[in-house]
Amino acid sequence: MNIPGQITLRVAESLPKDVGRGIARLDPELIKKIKIQIGETLEIEGKRKTVVKAMPTFQDMRGKGIVQIDGLIRHNAGVGIDEKVTLAPVESQPARKILLTPLTVSLSGRTRHSYLGKIMEGLRVMVEIRVGLCFSELRLRNSWFQRLFPTAPL
Repeated sequence: MNIPGQITLRVAESLPKDVGRGIARLDPELIKKIKIQIGETLEIEGKRKTVVKAMPTFQDMRGKGIVQIDGLIRHNAGVGIDEKVTLAPVESQPARKILLTPLTVSLSGRTRHSYLGKIMEGLRVMVEIRVGLCFSELRLRNSWFQRLFPTAPL
């Protein structure tokens, strides 16, 4: 049974172009049903919780009761393909400060913090989730968010 504003959907693979972008694609009718706008933040709950940016599915995937998310989001939510997740709107706010712990890293130069911030702009994050960041000077394939300021989903 769903609480008003929540929906339960089956997990499907994301589109290749969406990998690493922190988005969940769902039917536009479901976006209306939970009373959010495209681009707003959703909480996905499987065995764990994570946050994503809501985007519409393309025409061929509508009406199937699915949410398309990538492997990193599935990892953060603790779910696999064809498992059920609950989605609900959640308020978010811009981060003032973050602390990342690289799980794998290879350095080939110096990276300015402003550049890192630009790459992460618009990415929905919360404490203790993994993100994948890749750019020319620094490769953070999997980074762990240790601390966020403020502490709400961002």
